[in-house]
Amino acid sequence: MGELDLRALVLLGAIGVLTSVVLQHVSRQNRALLGKGIGFVLLSQQRLQQHMRELASHDSLTGAMTRAAWWNAALHEVLRQRRQGAPLTPLMLDLDHFKRINDTHGRDRVVCAPADAPAPPAATPTSGTAATA
Repeated sequence: MGELDLRALVLLGAIGVLTSVVLQHVSRQNRALLGKGIGFVLLSQQRLQQHMRELASHDSLTGAMTRAAWWNAALHEVLRQRRQGAPLTPLMLDLDHFKRINDTHGRDRVVCAPADAPAPPAATPTSGTAATA
């Protein structure tokens, strides 16, 4: 369980205790309103946490993963492939004169397009025989 998950559980517990105390002194109509308000606060907090994770893991200009997020995703993928016994071929590119290439062709074509490219489909094991149509 991550630190954010633990904080969320503590917050939920505190809200639950506070809610039970408050509900003892609130009319039925106001209970429904209070419940909706608490739900709104919890949903807003969840969306804010997701937005903060996105800001921390992706470049705001290109939308590409940050270096730390990329390494985390790469490690996750290596471990997943190892568990499944599937082959994995990592590919890293180091472009010489990147600034000149970027200035010539533009950020959208050089940085954003590769970052937005969909992942290739997962390889499926073949039986060694050609499929017929």
